[in-house]
Amino acid sequence: ELEPVKLAGTTVTYATLHNADFIEKLGVRVGSRVKVSKRGEIIPAVEEVVDPGRGRPFKFPTACPSCDSPLKRADDAVDWMCLNALCPEKMQNAISFFAGRKQMDINGMGEKVCRILYEHGYVKDIADIYELHKHKSDLENMEGFGQKSVQILLAGIEESKKRPFRFVLPSLGLREVGHSVTEILIQSGYDNMDALLKLARSKNATEQLTAMDGIGPRTAEAFVEQLRNPAVLKIIERLRRAGLQMAAEKKPGHDAAPADQIFAGQTWCVTGSFESFKPRDLAMDEIKARGGKTVGSVSSRTTHLLAGESAGSKLDKARELGVQVVSEVEFKRLLNTGN
Repeated sequence: ELEPVKLAGTTVTYATLHNADFIEKLGVRVGSRVKVSKRGEIIPAVEEVVDPGRGRPFKFPTACPSCDSPLKRADDAVDWMCLNALCPEKMQNAISFFAGRKQMDINGMGEKVCRILYEHGYVKDIADIYELHKHKSDLENMEGFGQKSVQILLAGIEESKKRPFRFVLPSLGLREVGHSVTEILIQSGYDNMDALLKLARSKNATEQLTAMDGIGPRTAEAFVEQLRNPAVLKIIERLRRAGLQMAAEKKPGHDAAPADQIFAGQTWCVTGSFESFKPRDLAMDEIKARGGKTVGSVSSRTTHLLAGESAGSKLDKARELGVQVVSEVEFKRLLNTGN
């Protein structure tokens, strides 16, 4: 939090400090005087410390503020994680994440509702969401709910069963398995849950995964570890029985003329935020519809980076490797003109 300052036409009171490593490297303390910019003319960010001040250096907590369990992070990661699988805050966040707009998009199930349902014991894990219809009468009589809101909620839950598999897998909240990795798996032929579980059980699973462009060793190891976890498998089976989509839609061949396959033979990574592609999966769909391939990270095999606002480290990596960087304006021109 900052003392209010005018910046690019607005009053700024908060700016991003990214993570604990960044704070330590920058030397930010309470009371420090800092230089702030607006990256992409949108996001306020602390760029450097002008005067450290006399405050104590920041010390990152070593225990979870929710359950007091130890915090841990991988050697090459910046995020600290609570090791307690039953941590209340983790469970609530997992439920809220699953129901969110970019995941299963369950109407009537925002963060506040998720918290109430968790605290009252109706939803302790994501699979419990699909058991809520059994408690319809109880919910209607709960404070903060009513017949109409419960009707909307249950209808939203039922509608979410139609959500395509490319949303179901990342909604599970598995570490390292987000939308980009899901797309890579589907494009590589692992387009259903049974195929993914079989892959995770195979002896050379990590080798098969790292052979896919865009999947590295850390992602491969996390994928195998989690899809061999009995607790995760139990949740998946309950979701299957509830009627969620466990296989990607079989799309008919693209009927565009060969001339429209302008991205054929190209490998694109998409990063940042965009005005015309919200969520950015829409930009990835445009690339794939025109013959291109999308990956979740920049490597020597990446041919193009579509960079939106706050592109971050992927943009730096692309420049370092000489990968062609394309702006949103340039990308829209390519879609409209084909060259």
